[in-house]
Amino acid sequence: MGPGMMYGSGYSIAGCPGMATYSPVSLPISQRDALRNLENFSSRYGANVRIEDFMIFSNNYYADLVDASSDLGLVEVLVDRYNGNTYREPGPNAMWDVRYGGRGALGEQRYDLVVAQNVSEVFLNGYLSGSRVMRSKAFPGYYTFDFGRSEIDGMLSVNYYTGDIWVHT
Repeated sequence: MGPGMMYGSGYSIAGCPGMATYSPVSLPISQRDALRNLENFSSRYGANVRIEDFMIFSNNYYADLVDASSDLGLVEVLVDRYNGNTYREPGPNAMWDVRYGGRGALGEQRYDLVVAQNVSEVFLNGYLSGSRVMRSKAFPGYYTFDFGRSEIDGMLSVNYYTGDIWVHT
């Protein structure tokens, strides 16, 4: 086991969540273990937190943490599939989140959910022709949209203030 790791022999590269090295015989952690890690991580945001939009990607598991009483997104979280490290997703979650550590508000909110979704769909026409927004979630400072053709192919976020788009990769 690497320094401070709960699973396998992977270890994180100092200061770079989501970047790790693994043993050639490393195996992914189970979905059950990933959900347990998400539940433990969610306690940082209070007792009234729900895990939503749990997805599996090649390198990590993804989920939204949502305030169960308001249905507003709190943070987007990743769990490394091979070592179980659990952390806030980099990107909009770190840059645009005006509640938990982003740059803060950039003036008045200019994009509501409907306008942000329209901006996303215009972008998607060129980015992945034939795709459409399939799900949306508001977070403090931005919206995140799942998109795809017949099933979810990816995610993107739109900044409330600027309309900038961030494609999650």
